[in-house]
Amino acid sequence: MRAGLAKTVGVSLLCVLACGCGGSEGEGSGVANGGRAGQGGGGTTSVGGLAMGGGGSDGGGGSSKGGNANPGGSANLGGSDVGGGGSGGGGPECMDLSSAEQMMLFEQAPHCTMTFDYQLEGSIDGGMVHDIRDDGFSGGYINGSNAKFETPSAGSTDPTRVKIRFNWTRALAYGDSCTTVNGIVIPPTGNPRAGQELCITQGAVGFVEGGADDGNFKFHLYGARVGADCSGEEVPIDLRGCM
Repeated sequence: MRAGLAKTVGVSLLCVLACGCGGSEGEGSGVANGGRAGQGGGGTTSVGGLAMGGGGSDGGGGSSKGGNANPGGSANLGGSDVGGGGSGGGGPECMDLSSAEQMMLFEQAPHCTMTFDYQLEGSIDGGMVHDIRDDGFSGGYINGSNAKFETPSAGSTDPTRVKIRFNWTRALAYGDSCTTVNGIVIPPTGNPRAGQELCITQGAVGFVEGGADDGNFKFHLYGARVGADCSGEEVPIDLRGCM
């Protein structure tokens, strides 16, 4: 198996592929159960690296409440000297997909066979949507401990585009996949929910290894609620994409 995709530059027209995956220098990670938030400084020099380790008020680690330097990864357990992360950096853990779930993700998402291609297809609240990379497209992903995908890039005002932004919490290698439930979808003009912020509650992401789709980033978003804070009613979505 080839090495993973590390810190790929996103939010641009280029998704540059590099080598290495999670837990590399400067990334840091937490354990599944995290622990208490770091109360500002977090960490100690004896366990968590420098006094900056651990986490901020809400961020860090792999759990919803972050993780301090004690369980969150010392320098020799996958963290860097700065530990888990700052305020707001946390999120649900990126759980592995089963082999059957991964096969469905990779096979049923669109097939991007051209370099830096992008395709999105599916529906939002019963309204069909489709988006591709063209002269007006901007977007991309970063694959690392604070991984994310975004299109169009921040600041775009084009209402005809499906605006998507979501995160996953660890670097993924070729052939790896996991769940993601942290993000936003804004439907385009003509959709029943046009212009509304929908909070993503269920989804999956992964990178293909081998075959015609080798190296493709693929995602499937299949759960959402109204409002950036997920406080509104459920909205049926089924979005599949590749890059």
